[in-house]
Amino acid sequence: MLEVFCDIHQLPMKVFASQSDRWPFSVFRCTEQGCSRHFVERHGYHNVTNELMDISTQTLKHCPAHAGAVAITAIEESTLFWNCIHPDCEASEPTFEVCSR
Repeated sequence: MLEVFCDIHQLPMKVFASQSDRWPFSVFRCTEQGCSRHFVERHGYHNVTNELMDISTQTLKHCPAHAGAVAITAIEESTLFWNCIHPDCEASEPTFEVCSR
C-alpha cells in the first residue's frame, strides 16, 4: 500500500487500524495534533467526531477497480498527486492538484 497524506495538512497519515477480520480496510489518521481527519478505502477522506464518520466533511475519489481508494500518495513542492492506494493498480491514472500551503 502506498503512503497516504492528509488532504488538509498534507502530512503523512498513520495506520490507525490495520486491515483484519474486524476491519475490511486499513484506517489512516492524520498526524497533525488535534486533527480528526481519517482516510478509509470506500469512504475516502472524512472527519471523525465522537467516534463517528462525519459524512458532510467527506472527500471521495474513485479508482475504476477499487471504489474510494484514491488518496494523496505523494507531494512535491505544491503539487498533490492523487492515485489509487493499491501499488500495482493500473486501472487508475494519477491526477495532480496544485495546493496553496
